[in-house]
Amino acid sequence: MRLILATVSSAVLLAGCSWFGGQSTQNAQSQGRYAQGQYNQGQHAAGAQSLGRCQVYHAKQALPRGCHPSEVTIATSGNPYGAQSGGFPQQPNFSAGYGANVATGGFGSHANVRRSAADYHVSDKAQPKRPKWRGQLSVGGEKSFSGNLIDLGTNGALFPGFGNFNPPITSFDADNNPILPVDAEGNVIPRIVNEGFTSGTPGDGLVTTTTFTAEVEQIRQDDISFEDAYSTPLNIRGGFEYILTPKTTVFANAGYVYAEGERSSAVVQAELQRIDEIETFEPEVLAGVPTGNFLSTGTSPNVGFIPNVDVVTFDYEFSDLERIDLEAGARHYLNPILTNSTNASITPFVGGSIGAARYNDQTVNVNQRQLFLERAFESGATTLDFFDVLPNNNEAVAENVALFDSQWVPTGTITAGVEWQATPRTAIAFESGLRYEGGREDVNSLRGDDNISIPFTIRGSYNF
Repeated sequence: MRLILATVSSAVLLAGCSWFGGQSTQNAQSQGRYAQGQYNQGQHAAGAQSLGRCQVYHAKQALPRGCHPSEVTIATSGNPYGAQSGGFPQQPNFSAGYGANVATGGFGSHANVRRSAADYHVSDKAQPKRPKWRGQLSVGGEKSFSGNLIDLGTNGALFPGFGNFNPPITSFDADNNPILPVDAEGNVIPRIVNEGFTSGTPGDGLVTTTTFTAEVEQIRQDDISFEDAYSTPLNIRGGFEYILTPKTTVFANAGYVYAEGERSSAVVQAELQRIDEIETFEPEVLAGVPTGNFLSTGTSPNVGFIPNVDVVTFDYEFSDLERIDLEAGARHYLNPILTNSTNASITPFVGGSIGAARYNDQTVNVNQRQLFLERAFESGATTLDFFDVLPNNNEAVAENVALFDSQWVPTGTITAGVEWQATPRTAIAFESGLRYEGGREDVNSLRGDDNISIPFTIRGSYNF
C-alpha cells in the first residue's frame, strides 16, 4: 500500500513540474494563460478590499458617491492596474474635464464650454435641463448719419425758418433755393418791420419822409438733419429670448427712447436801405389871394443802401422726441474666442430684427427777431441790435408750429457684437450695427426722409 501511494504522489509531482516549461504543447500554453488570468483576477479582488473612500480602479469608472472630483485617485497597490498596456496617470484631474467643449447650463458659451467629470457621472437623480428662456434688459443710444427731419425740397413749407411766411414757401428753384412769396403789393414776406420819420412841413415848402427798410436777398438755411434737431437718443429695452439651439436664439423686445429737442436758426439776409422822399410844396393862390393851403409840386426820392446785412433771424427749438419701439428678431452665436477654467467665455454673434416705432407728435417753437434798421444804417451796419417780432399780433414771442402728428413707422436692425458669459446663468453683451427707420408724414401728408443710424447697446441677460 505504501509503495502504491508513493508512486501516485510522484506522478502528481512530476505532472506539476510541467507549469514551469516541462511541456511545450498548446494545452500547456492555455493552462499558463488561465493561471495568469486567475492571478490577475485575484489581485484585482484583493485590491477591491483595500480601496480608499474616494479611490477607483481606472479613469472611466463612475465617481464614488459623496466624493468631489478633485478628491478621486486611482488605486496604486502592487503593480499599477493596466500597466501591461501602458497604464493610466495615477492622479487624474477630474475637475479639469476631458477637454470636450460642449454647452453647459450657461448659454453664453453656446458651443465650446468645457465639461467637468461630474457631467459624465451617472446619477440616480434627474439631471438639470438645459435652459430654454432668458430675460434681457439693455440700455444704449443711436447716432443718425443719413436723412433729414426737414428737407427744403420736400416739406420746406413747414420749415421753422419760414413759420411767419404767409402764405408759406411751397416752391424752390433749380438750386433748391426757396422762391419767396410776396403779398398783394409785391413785398416779400416775411414783412420787414419798417422804421422811419418825417421832417419839415408844407408851409416850409419841403417835407422829407425817411424810411428805413430792407430788400430781402436770400434766406440762409440748410436742411435740418435728425442730428441737428435732437440730442443723441437714449433707450432702454426689455424682453425675452428663446434658445432654439446651442447657437441660435429668437427674441422679442419693447423699448422706450428719449431725446431732447435742439435749437437752431435761419437767417434772412437783405440790403439795408434808407429812402428819403423829398416833397416840395407851394402856397395855393386863388384870384391872386393865398388860400392858406399848400400844393405839392413834386416828389424826388433819394435812396441809400448797405448790402448783405443780416436783418432777420428765426430762432427755433424742437420739441422733445419720445418713441416706443417694438421688435422681434434672432441671433446666431459663433465659436467662443476666449474660454477659461471657470466656464466663462466670450462669444461673438450676429443678429437682426424687424419691428415698428411710434413717435409722439412733433412741434417747433419759432421766434422771429429783427434788426433795428435805423441804428444799423446810421452806424454803417456796425451797431446790430435786434428785437423780438410778435407773430400774428399776439403777445407771445414764440410761435408754435406743428411738424408731425404721432404715428407708427417701420424699422429694421442688423447687429454684431460679443457676449461674455459671466456665470452659468448671467451674461453681458456689447453690440452695434445699423438701424433703418421709415420716413414720417408731416402735417401736410408729405413723407419725409428715412432715418439710418448706428445703434450702440449694452445688454444683460439671465437664464431661467
